[in-house]
Amino acid sequence: MAFTKGSNTHYLYVRLLQQAGLKPQDITPVFLQPADARAAFERGSVDAWLVWDPFLAVAQKSLDARLVTDGTGLVGNRLYFFTSRTYVQHNEDVLRAVIEELNTVDKWVEANRADAASEYAQLWGVPRDAVELVLSRQRFGIERITRATLAEQQQIADAFLELNLLPRRIDVAQAAPPSLG
Repeated sequence: MAFTKGSNTHYLYVRLLQQAGLKPQDITPVFLQPADARAAFERGSVDAWLVWDPFLAVAQKSLDARLVTDGTGLVGNRLYFFTSRTYVQHNEDVLRAVIEELNTVDKWVEANRADAASEYAQLWGVPRDAVELVLSRQRFGIERITRATLAEQQQIADAFLELNLLPRRIDVAQAAPPSLG
């Protein structure tokens, strides 16, 4: 099974094994970046490929790859925006404007999926029908980080520690935004 080491798909791999009652030695992981994993998948060098959009959508559209399962109910994949604490302390107004603009763009994409698919297809260099598939399963809207999202991230960090992907335990709550207190 091919996936990117230390990625959200690596954590999905861990959760899928747990759900199926399998142990890590029951499946051979092959750590590859998406382009190399796609080539291995096309050649039949791996039996399965765990990957995220738009790579997944492109594989579904161009390789007729079959989606066996996804992370629904197992993992809470999210997109995060990061900055330093110092930047937050000195630029709250800039960050507020950036978040407002991201929300505006997100709302436009949600309301104008056909136009957005054309734009993203050019930007990403992937077929439009694959982008349409990506947008059909996209969640829209910027969400604030909550204690629940931090708890999800702590579970991932703990799983990666157990796999020796992290050198020591990380307390994810230490990275909490100041607004969580």
